[in-house]
Amino acid sequence: MAENALFLKSTPSLSTSHRRHHNTYSPPILCNSHLSAKISDGKSNNGGDGKILGKEEGGGIYRPFANYAWSKLSASGLMKETMTDGVEPATSTTSKSEQEPNDASSNLPSNFQYNSSPAGGLIEGSVTSIQIKSCIGSSSSSSSRDASLRLGRFALLETLSPHSTEDGDGVRDFGKGDDSDGVSMLCVPDAIHVLNLVLFPNHANPLLALPILGIDLVTLPGGKHLVAMDFQPVSIPIVAKEVDDDKDNAHASASIGHTKLFPKGTKYAKYEDQIAAVYERHVTNQPDILPWGGDIPPKAQRFFSPYALWTRLSDDDGGDGLSIVQKEVYDAFCDYFDLYLEILTEVQEDWMISESRRNDEADDADIDAGKMKNTTLQGHREYLTYRQKNDPARPMLTRLYGKEWAEQAISEVLFKMI
Repeated sequence: MAENALFLKSTPSLSTSHRRHHNTYSPPILCNSHLSAKISDGKSNNGGDGKILGKEEGGGIYRPFANYAWSKLSASGLMKETMTDGVEPATSTTSKSEQEPNDASSNLPSNFQYNSSPAGGLIEGSVTSIQIKSCIGSSSSSSSRDASLRLGRFALLETLSPHSTEDGDGVRDFGKGDDSDGVSMLCVPDAIHVLNLVLFPNHANPLLALPILGIDLVTLPGGKHLVAMDFQPVSIPIVAKEVDDDKDNAHASASIGHTKLFPKGTKYAKYEDQIAAVYERHVTNQPDILPWGGDIPPKAQRFFSPYALWTRLSDDDGGDGLSIVQKEVYDAFCDYFDLYLEILTEVQEDWMISESRRNDEADDADIDAGKMKNTTLQGHREYLTYRQKNDPARPMLTRLYGKEWAEQAISEVLFKMI
């Protein structure tokens, strides 16, 4: 989650040139207007692509990202939302690994859907809130076994302050906004804002071992922004020998190895070229805007592809990190997310066709599919184990919401074992 849940370490806070203040708080900004620019064709980051999530007006820096992703996922037909914990898990005599991956046990407990904590150093009434939304895969068939998506979810942290107006003397008066139902909230940009979004493909998919879509977007006090998004492999790496290491590559694909995500000779090999093109457009072609963020520890390298967008941005020393987040990072976010949904959609359609022909297939095909399923399941479990043990958001969540809530959120909600 925060500071890239896979590997980033805490770094000292930096001052910000976006809004540089020496008092104890950064005045909030109205995010509806602050984040209203058109970013790319058909992609507005003002929340217009989907409903505003939650009760806050506008929300924080990464709410438009979450809005975009959730509305696209909802419209795809690949998911059904799980919001309440009122449904008991389905009873079954089969083992845990044999149960359908999309059963009622995926429901999100209500106490983890939303939480908040007073934001220190800010005006009274300011909060750092967290919202978690979750969904499970959906299929048009009578069974959810052939859903290409196992689980999708995001955790969104935002630092917000009560609505402000200026009096005749130019002094900000923080109080109730126009919303008669309560206090309108504004985004505090020089504070904590985090979006951790993960789409887990169905590990039971017999067609191919899909990577996990993992996205971490982090803004910290001092105008520091950390960005990581990738199609994260879970299977044993397939080395692409035809790709030569480039020691001068600023984005250091050599530092995380070369891993083919889609096997050659299959209809899905085309997506290797497509994700490579997305990476080239957003990363390779603009190294000054999205520079490589630094070395990735050896233990985490297995879960990174050569198409990982990993960068550190700053508002310090004349930097314009926040604007880059709003434009270039948002644009890349949309392209990575849209391509992943395209892959899930095609795989689900193919899977349903293959299931309908299953009775006509040879037994050997079922045996091969079973072997791949077991290998993929093990890869997912190793990924979840790594995330549970190495999530650097743990200290932040513990400080904000308490140790018990933080530990349960990490192990039972965000990276629940399968």
